[in-house]
Amino acid sequence: MGCSGSKAKPVNKAEQVSKEKTDQAILDLKITRDRLKKYQKQQEHCSELELQKAKELLKNKQTDRARIVLKQKKAREVYINNAEKMLQNIEQQIYNIENKQMEMEVFDNLKATNDILKHMNDLMPVEEVERIMDENAEQNDRLEEIGDLLAQNMSKEDTQAVEDDLDALLAEFEAENGGAEAESESSSSVEEAAPVKAKPQKVAMPA
Repeated sequence: MGCSGSKAKPVNKAEQVSKEKTDQAILDLKITRDRLKKYQKQQEHCSELELQKAKELLKNKQTDRARIVLKQKKAREVYINNAEKMLQNIEQQIYNIENKQMEMEVFDNLKATNDILKHMNDLMPVEEVERIMDENAEQNDRLEEIGDLLAQNMSKEDTQAVEDDLDALLAEFEAENGGAEAESESSSSVEEAAPVKAKPQKVAMPA
């Protein structure tokens, strides 16, 4: 008796190509997600440094420069918030693909996320901001140019938020300095009010 063998099921090339595309889409999304998380963390750190830099400038009465740093900070925060939304979308898309619900929206998300990463890279590193802030007054034109450039990519609400942040920092700075000045004035008043002891006069003794 001869042995009858079953033929192997032929591989459907279309299905294989589709699976490869799906696997690649999942891999691309996960790589993009990890990059986005990394950049988001870096930008949050830069935002904190910019806030401290703005406070230092206000202490030195450099309000215009502090405003520019706060504009840079606000622009950075806009991208951080957008990145957070994209992270949520990417996580959802990964879930959808893994559950065989792949859509063209996946690729739109990839493009949008790459745009955010590009804009994040376009922002000046905080070291560059500090370098510019530390240069002489003759660089004011350059500072104004930077401020105008940042303002072009900001909404009216963002611009107003920068002014609100600046006012809040000024109020905080004045409150701290006001308390110190009041304490200094109080100490001076106490010193002025302290009575001066008269020197005892010698009384001539009768002979």
